[in-house]
Amino acid sequence: KMFYSLGFRLMSKTGIQAMIIPYGILTDTTSANLRKHIFNNHTLLKIDAFPERDNTNKRVFEDVKMSTAIIICYAAKLDLDIDIGISYDKKIENTNRMKISINDIIKISPELLQIPLTDKDKFKILLKVINNAKIIKMKSISECLTGEVDMTFAKSSLTENNKNNKLLKGVQIDRYL
Repeated sequence: KMFYSLGFRLMSKTGIQAMIIPYGILTDTTSANLRKHIFNNHTLLKIDAFPERDNTNKRVFEDVKMSTAIIICYAAKLDLDIDIGISYDKKIENTNRMKISINDIIKISPELLQIPLTDKDKFKILLKVINNAKIIKMKSISECLTGEVDMTFAKSSLTENNKNNKLLKGVQIDRYL
């Protein structure tokens, strides 16, 4: 996140930056302010997402056990849709690309501005659900939690006391280990 922010400071007013990042920066709660900054001040032109983590032969970087993305941003703020391509292999076919407007992302996730990892058809369904006035959002009923331990928000629960149970993160668990 710091390198991406630094990239904006270093580029010219008409510059373009491209970086390979963990895909989580486009979705996780702790990166919401960076996404807000990009949406408010710059133009996110293109995202190439590679979510494959389990099969080393399909990963873009075989030794990297996390979803990655290549994102391209323009320094100035323009009203353009984001070109998103997704592949669970090393190459993105044109059939796996779509355009998403910033306004649609705001409708879906106004507080966090999360960029959905989905295809065109599923995204259309998601927009229909969001635009349906009869739909009640889960957060209005109950607190919504992430499905894994967030190392930023769960710090108070972590300890280095060896007598407590050991926390194993997903990256530490492998097929035969």
